[in-house]
Amino acid sequence: MQSKRNTSIVFIGKGGQGVLTASSITARTFFLSGYDVKKSDMKGIARRGGKVLSTLVAGKKVYDPKVIPEIADIAVVLSNEVGLIFSEMTTVILPTDKEITKYNRSLNMFCLGRLSNFLDLPIEHWEIAVSERFESAVSKNNLLAFYQGRETGEIIHSKNDQIVQRFF
Repeated sequence: MQSKRNTSIVFIGKGGQGVLTASSITARTFFLSGYDVKKSDMKGIARRGGKVLSTLVAGKKVYDPKVIPEIADIAVVLSNEVGLIFSEMTTVILPTDKEITKYNRSLNMFCLGRLSNFLDLPIEHWEIAVSERFESAVSKNNLLAFYQGRETGEIIHSKNDQIVQRFF
């Protein structure tokens, strides 16, 4: 995490993918690490499959959780169907179609694993936040997906034309 200014993260996906859960776990991890954190959730159609957006800002002092998604520092995109184009400065975490299929129910945790590589937050705080959110058996599966996300995958930056092709 950048220390001189706040870090903004946007989580985007469809209802049922765990967008809000991923955002809440990230917010909790920042909090456990001693940062001020604010988050805001916006839901589309209130059913499985509707668009969901959650924004989070963390830093020494945060006044407003709202982030313009296209210019966030980091975007965690859980659905290839989301039609946004990001700034060249935004780091975009976008799972492949194969990963979406493989990690279906734990895709959000897999993507959080990738996200954790970009944030200077103790791994123990991620583990605590995940464990607090889920029951023991579910927590173990989610932590497994989290660690697999930390170890694998490619990060796509929006300045790469592939990101635009993947969205449309």
